Amino acid sequence: MANCSISSIKDLNTAIAAQNPFPYPAYVSDREIWRDELPNLNSLNDRIRQVVFQALERSRQGRSALSAIAVTGNPGMGKSHLISTLRHQVQQEDSALFVYINAGQLTDLNLLRYQFHQRIVESLRYAGQGGVMQWQCLAAAIANHAILAIDPNARSFTPPELIAKLNNHTRAKNQTWVTQLTEGFCKLKPTLADPDLVRAIIWTLSSTEAPYSIKWLSGAAISPSKASELGLPNRSRDSRDADAWEILMHSLSLISYYYPLIICFDQLEAADKSDTGLKRERVVASIIKRIWDTLPRASLERGIVLFSVMTEETWRNKVQALPPGIANYLCKQGEPMQLYQISPEGIVELVRLWLQGFYDHYHLTPPNPVYPFEAGQLRALAREKLSVREILEWCAENFHPVEEDPFEQVETAFEREQSFLESPEDPLLDNGTVAQAVYFGFQRVVGQTIAGVKVESVSDRIQRDRHNRGYIQFTLTTRENGRLSTLGVAILQEMQSKKVEAALKRLVQYETFDLTCGCLVRSDENRIPPHWQASRYLQKFTAERGGQWVDLKIQEILPLIALWRVYQRRIEYGLRAEQIFEFIAYRKLAAENPLLQAIARSTLSPERVKEATVTPESESVKGINLATSADRLGG
Repeated sequence: MANCSISSIKDLNTAIAAQNPFPYPAYVSDREIWRDELPNLNSLNDRIRQVVFQALERSRQGRSALSAIAVTGNPGMGKSHLISTLRHQVQQEDSALFVYINAGQLTDLNLLRYQFHQRIVESLRYAGQGGVMQWQCLAAAIANHAILAIDPNARSFTPPELIAKLNNHTRAKNQTWVTQLTEGFCKLKPTLADPDLVRAIIWTLSSTEAPYSIKWLSGAAISPSKASELGLPNRSRDSRDADAWEILMHSLSLISYYYPLIICFDQLEAADKSDTGLKRERVVASIIKRIWDTLPRASLERGIVLFSVMTEETWRNKVQALPPGIANYLCKQGEPMQLYQISPEGIVELVRLWLQGFYDHYHLTPPNPVYPFEAGQLRALAREKLSVREILEWCAENFHPVEEDPFEQVETAFEREQSFLESPEDPLLDNGTVAQAVYFGFQRVVGQTIAGVKVESVSDRIQRDRHNRGYIQFTLTTRENGRLSTLGVAILQEMQSKKVEAALKRLVQYETFDLTCGCLVRSDENRIPPHWQASRYLQKFTAERGGQWVDLKIQEILPLIALWRVYQRRIEYGLRAEQIFEFIAYRKLAAENPLLQAIARSTLSPERVKEATVTPESESVKGINLATSADRLGG
């Protein structure tokens, strides 16, 4: 089978039957927030993301120590997807540290501060920029600061370099190194309330000790022997809720030396209550208010953005029903921003992004980016005001193989003709067959743009011109940036000097045949000996008239001949012309054929021809306008 960009429906159907990439039900889980499985449709709710990143930028510049932003949207409109997009952008740009809080995980009023602290510590275990833990990004910033204080001439180290450094050293050497950095940092920050916090964060750079240091950072107890090895004190279990908030305030202050922080609160709208009867929105409001009331904002060099998403009903009927003034802590701008209803084009793009990873995984190229759906179907769903979740669930329910391959019969005929053509030793000697196949191919792309030019028309009328005598087989009219060109195409595999001379003599007569350019299609192997009279016309054709010699390669012409033969024998194969034409268009067998592209490229303006010759689009065009006619002459 010829190489082409579009996969067969059979292969597509096999992949579709094997896996459904759409989630059902289409809820975003906590795990998906942290992974790159969700497509990032940046155009969706772009205004909200801009507001968030403007707040982060003010935090980074020290102009806003603490800010709160709330967003509302109906169920399924993409609130969690927005948080995932924010997380992805923060990670890509290394612009902040990111924390995700699922309100449903804050269940015990007696341990509320402890659970919130644990969620923050757990979030910072996820990857930041460069694929290392956010704790390790922070640890590297602290370590580099301390190293520079100890030795002003020292260079900075990346997190992976520091991780490798600790992993390659003995425990005793690491203990000494961590102690030196902790002491050095405390000299830089003498007001630091908890040096042990710095020590524990630096220990996260050690792959073997990171689990223990992070457990300690979360407020949980570690074994006395391990605590001794790390130089960390153990805290009492009885006071862990009170201790957790103190540790958290110190941690946030420490983070702010190096990074702005965004804390995202999600899943506020659930109707269930916690074990103590406290509702989710009250839990989150309580935590956010406590942050505002107790965090020493004057100590924040880079600030914190508190970002909450919820339904409109939760905001109106629950948050605003809290004691006076509480809602202002969640949304300092007064009224929350609202999620957009996704546009018809937006949903097409979202489904395309969702399917892109699926088809890339199976190394397949579908006939359209949202296959097996049609863009019109998806636009219609969006116009019905369905939510993103409802549309994705519709995709999950309707993601099925196409029941019938409409091109299977054509494909069988095409493969049969190719097999027949591959058996003769040299099927390219018949100029007429090659010319008819190339002409047939160009008929299939009239009105399309290939190789940078639009094919306006193709005509074989020139064959019957009494001055031409069939040497120029057809003309190709193209348009490039408003410039119209008419190309005369001569396919010439002849080795008789007189016939080669006759063809080239006509190819240089642009005025006689109303041409603006010419193209000789001939295998590079069939060189023209210098002693032939035809060599003078070749020199004139390429050097004076700007004509192009396109190399005729067997692997590029065979698919075209096979298609032409299928068309000629369509009644025998029981096919309709429309079936064959649709198959060619579906598989892009004409539009992406390198030989047709090279011929079409011959009509480019001189400047564009020079550009085209250095692009790897086609082997056939290699050497055009770079080689002189002498390269085509026998030595």
